[in-house]
Parts: sequence; structure tokens; C-alpha cells
Amino acid sequence: MVIMRTRRLALGCVIAAAIFSFALVLSGLFGNGLAQYIPRDNDYSTYEYSVNPILENNYYYPLANYVVDRNGNLVSVFERIGVAEFESGVFDDNPTGIIGISHEDSFCNLAVHETLTTIVEFQANQDNSLMFELSAGTGAIWSGDALNIGNEDMSGVFVFQGEVAASINGDNVIFDVPADARVIFRADPSWDKTVGSAVAGGRVATEMYLTAVGDIVAEDAVAFDDVEIYALTASDREVEVIVSGELSTGKAIVIHVDDNYLDYDSAEDIAVQLDDRKVKLGKGMSETLWETGEKARYFAEKTANGFDVIVYIPQYSDQVLTIGSAERELGIDGLATLLAAIGIVGVAVLALIRKD
Repeated sequence: MVIMRTRRLALGCVIAAAIFSFALVLSGLFGNGLAQYIPRDNDYSTYEYSVNPILENNYYYPLANYVVDRNGNLVSVFERIGVAEFESGVFDDNPTGIIGISHEDSFCNLAVHETLTTIVEFQANQDNSLMFELSAGTGAIWSGDALNIGNEDMSGVFVFQGEVAASINGDNVIFDVPADARVIFRADPSWDKTVGSAVAGGRVATEMYLTAVGDIVAEDAVAFDDVEIYALTASDREVEVIVSGELSTGKAIVIHVDDNYLDYDSAEDIAVQLDDRKVKLGKGMSETLWETGEKARYFAEKTANGFDVIVYIPQYSDQVLTIGSAERELGIDGLATLLAAIGIVGVAVLALIRKD
């Protein structure tokens, strides 16, 4: 009898231990009312995401602890990012058209772009609400129609598409986002806000990154307007991209090409062509971004990682944009013109010699 009681006691202890262990596992996943977050880091940002966030204060929080890397300095930007209507589900790793992760459900699309500008992109598939909880020391302020955030070490801007209503409530920035509308957060990569200011001013249609993963062309594009862009070809001598869209006003596109492509020493070595037309050089980066004329213009700048190419397009349709060697402009027609010019000079020199 004593032995049986001992065995029952031992069995009870085993069951209790199993229950306790299972409780520990559950507490690791959902302890203290918090969802399990998966850490993720890259060259430009670190953050955590949850595939099964819980509802808290009328919001689900799929993203947390969002930090950007600025010259090796880790800068906290958002404590959490909340979505009012959100369905649990996986985040796709490096989906087509984005370097980073994305989640899609019947309520929304949410994407984190792991590029230099560390963009967070949200699109509502149904009427929704979005909240960014600012980190300590980070503030938000209106500047005209632009909503800027920043601290001592970084700055950024929110861009809206559609009838989005935005408000600042203490340390929270809240957006009411109707169906099909979008909210995009873009962090400036440095204190030079030339591109960021143009984005905030509605002068940039889309921004693109081109890099290489092994032998594969990796691209990432964020549309600030109803424009699509994707790479057609990329090599050490030439890059071709397709641009399509219909805009009532001209706007610029920004293309960041890393040093896997366009192996040239300076911006003077490259030229830009839109379809079969040569694009003239603009007066500067800022002037090209804010261009409003009827002629296309471009400006290129050599960077530590490759080239930044700004192209102002006055009218959008299905177009092929080519960035390549400035010498390429010569072509057959150019060669014929050059030979003719050389011939004329040769005849003139010969005539002078004979006259002497």
C-alpha cells in the first residue's frame, strides 16, 4: 500500500512537472500577455516581428523595437507599430520586388524594406488604423503637408496615398487609412535630406535599389505615386529599367545602383536615355528632383557604394530607361557625324597646306 501511494505520488510529481514545463513553454510564447517576437537584423536596421501578435488596446503589434543603423550608430525609432485589423500569418522573407519581409492578409499589406532608407510600407485592403509608437527622444512634427519625425541622430518622413487622416497624440502617430490607401515611412540615410525633402514634397514618383545577390539581380522599389519600376537588365556597363504609369504631372524617379553594376569612375562617364531619346543633364540633384519642365532631365552622383541617378520624367507611360556609358552616345549616327567632321577638318588642313 505504501509502495502504491509512493508510485502515485511520483506519477503525480511527473505530471505536475510536465504541466509546469508546458506552462513555461507557453509563457515563452505568450507570457505576460506578449506575443513571441522574432529578431531580425540587416546592414541598415534591426527590428522584431510577430506572426501571431495579440490584441492590446485595440491594436495588434506585428513589429517592435525598430532601430536604424546610421554610420554604425544604432538609433531607436519606434517602440512598436500597431495595426487595428490584422490577421495572424507568416511574414515572407525577401518576397518578389522587396529586399526584406512582408505580410499580407485580407485587411492589409505590411512590408519592411531592408535598404538604406529602411522603409516601412503599409497598404489597407479594408478600412484600417495604424499606430507608430515613437521611441524615447523621438518626436513628430508637421511641416506643411509633410509629417516629419526625428531625434538627434536621425530624421524621416511619412508619405500618404489616398484620403489618409494623420494625427499626433503624445508619443504616438496615428493614421486612419481607408481601403486602398497607403502609408509609407522613409528614413533619411544621412543629414543630407535632398531626396527626403523631395519625397516629402511629392516630387518623387518612385525610389529603387539595384544590387546583386550572387549572380542574381536583386531589386527593391517603393512607389510614392501610381508608378511601377523594375529592372530589365543590369551589368557592369549598362542598366535598363522599365517605368510604367500615368501621372498628370512630371515627377522624378530615384535609382540607387550599387557597385556591382555601372563600373565607371565618375558620373561624367555615364549617360541616360529614355526610350530612344538622350536625356540632357540637369543643373544639380536638387534642381532635377524639383524640375517641372516639359523635357526630361537627369543628374548622377558617384557614391561610396555605386551611383545615385535622378531622372525627371515629364510624362509617364511604358518607357525604357537606360543608364550606360557616355561614349555609347556615339552610335552609328554619331560615328558618321564624327567621321564627316574629321573629313571636313582634313580637307581644310590639306587646303591650307597646299596654299602655303
